Amino acid sequence: MGKYNNDIEKLGKYFKGYCKENYDNDWKLVMSNSFKVGYKRFSNIEYWFDKFKIGMLGMGIVSMIDGIYVGEYNKNYDLGSHSLVYFESELEDWEVRNKMWKWWENKGSVVIEKYSDEGFDFYMSKFLYKGYESNFNYIKNKI
Repeated sequence: MGKYNNDIEKLGKYFKGYCKENYDNDWKLVMSNSFKVGYKRFSNIEYWFDKFKIGMLGMGIVSMIDGIYVGEYNKNYDLGSHSLVYFESELEDWEVRNKMWKWWENKGSVVIEKYSDEGFDFYMSKFLYKGYESNFNYIKNKI
């Protein structure tokens, strides 16, 4: 169990440092999703994050987007997600947040908040590898 905890702690540090290392900035948003459909495969979450990225870029809401998302099992063993998001946009951050919320709202429930350096990155890492489909992936700026 000690190696598992050490690996999770390393991933939390990696999640925290990823944005600073790649963009010399902090994350902008944290997001938690529960989906209407009871997804069991991480590939379903990847599908929706790909659509999200394409939508945000395609609608011109952001000019660049990146982030990290993890799958998390709920009590029914359905997958939800937690994510850290960084973006660049001509819009104000609150406008982007509202448009992201609007995009996600009909897919289940979503909570999107401004990132604060209070450990969400470590919170996300604790859900990893508690089941076969509990993985992580990146939101990349490519279509």
